[in-house]
Amino acid sequence: MSIDNRIRLIDLRKVLTWAPRCRRGVCVVRLHLGFMKTPRFLNARSKTITSAAAILSLSAFLSGVLGLVRNKILAHLFGAGDVVDIYTSAFRIPDLVFTILVAGFLSAGFIPVFTSYLEKKSESDAWEFAGNVLNILLIFLAGLSLVLLVLAPVLLKWLLPGFSPEKLQKTLEITRILFLSPIILGVSRLFGDALKSLRHFLVVAIAPILYNIGIIIGIVWFYPLWGLQGLAVGVIFGALLNLLVQVPTIGFSGFRPNWKVNFKDSGFKRIVRLAPLRSLALIVNQVNLFVVTSIASTLTAGSVAVFYNFAKPLQDFPITIFGMSFAIAAFPTLSLMAARKDWTKLAENFSNTFRQIVFFLVPSSALLFILRAQIVRLLYGSGAFDWPATIKTLDTVGLFAISMIAQGLILLLLRSFYALENTKTPLLGSLVLLIVNIVSSLALAPSLGVKGLALALTLGSFAQFLFLWLTLRGRLPILRTHDRGVAISVLKVLGSSLVAALATREALYLMDPYVNTYTGVGVLSQTIVASVVGIGFYVVISLLLRSPELGAIKKLFTNGNREETL
Repeated sequence: MSIDNRIRLIDLRKVLTWAPRCRRGVCVVRLHLGFMKTPRFLNARSKTITSAAAILSLSAFLSGVLGLVRNKILAHLFGAGDVVDIYTSAFRIPDLVFTILVAGFLSAGFIPVFTSYLEKKSESDAWEFAGNVLNILLIFLAGLSLVLLVLAPVLLKWLLPGFSPEKLQKTLEITRILFLSPIILGVSRLFGDALKSLRHFLVVAIAPILYNIGIIIGIVWFYPLWGLQGLAVGVIFGALLNLLVQVPTIGFSGFRPNWKVNFKDSGFKRIVRLAPLRSLALIVNQVNLFVVTSIASTLTAGSVAVFYNFAKPLQDFPITIFGMSFAIAAFPTLSLMAARKDWTKLAENFSNTFRQIVFFLVPSSALLFILRAQIVRLLYGSGAFDWPATIKTLDTVGLFAISMIAQGLILLLLRSFYALENTKTPLLGSLVLLIVNIVSSLALAPSLGVKGLALALTLGSFAQFLFLWLTLRGRLPILRTHDRGVAISVLKVLGSSLVAALATREALYLMDPYVNTYTGVGVLSQTIVASVVGIGFYVVISLLLRSPELGAIKKLFTNGNREETL
């Protein structure tokens, strides 16, 4: 039974039906979602990388704002203390499950393989492959979650040596609830990757917004009801919203759940070939986080919260809006060009995306560095978040801001290697980050505290970026034909960003006598005016220098974008 846009009454005889298909000894039971109505606008397809990135960027902005609101509420209610330390640390083991079996298993291989099915076979074969992968993924997610649930007390004690027994017990209670999240988010991630391959970016963009709304509901409403466990319930609620919003569109696109489990499927074997090294790379990243968390737990109280909940999100916000959005939008196109072995088009799309990320992230880094004190005070400077916590956070943000461009470009470089079905190089890049970060953290944290951890991550990020960038150029020599254009764009962006930073700093000084910076309204007005001045100078200088990235943005709104369609 096909899915259309008519409203249908729920009829259980139509909802669950048998599709007696047996092929090569594998029988399939299909679940038909015939009652789902899909709003037409959710099924719209993006035609270009820039249009897809625009949708994802808007989503990342809204989701990021909600994330900052979430952290603002945490800071106001709990400050940089034990509650936020417990809440943050409880994610570590469930996140490990998600990293190994979802991010590791799907991120490197699913989109390239699914895209190749669509390109070389048929949509029905592609969906059959997706259903098989989903069932296998769920089996392993449930199994690993159960094992780690049993081992959690020992793992947390090893992971958090600076936590007291009471603090460890509370962390364990939240961790047990959070083990549901990788299972729910695993299904959501597979649906999202399939929809990206089919260019349905809008519904994928809505999902993380709902996830953050669920978490905020947990903090505001569930915590007063159930205490710390309420925070974890909010996360699970957000994960369910993240999944359910994608169900109508995934059904409209042709997906039908089934009970097929076929480990011999050729597409699954391709993912298995790519997944181990990708999973290992993500495990290395998790080890990196574990080490940083462990070191932070031995520093002054609240250091874990300052690093993960208050400082790092301010860095991640622009990285997600521009770096992640463009990298995700480009991934299906890069995979398609790799499947066609069209290296010229692949290099062209990569270089264009590279320059667009630089165009947005360099000025973002400069403005965050200049305005870090005002931003931290506006977001966190109230309630239990005292002045020492404010100083510690803004110092950490300043060091994080420097690494933004490296981390944003790393996201594109990683997906370029995955499009080439190369997972070895990203693993080596993760090892570079791990070694540099751990050595630097051990050397810097004793004297600089949490700031030393931020500086160590910055050094590691630039080392990882250089390794991946130089390796990709060696793997695809055709990229070198774009060197001149990329270099000119980067120099223009650096010059425009420098002028914007100086203008922003001057605007802060000029406004200082006219606003009361001891009040939230005064700080907000100073920040808004200085930001507008900085952005205005950046745009004007970019226009004078004729930066091509501005032209691409203009074409997006005038339907004149001629980049390679997906």
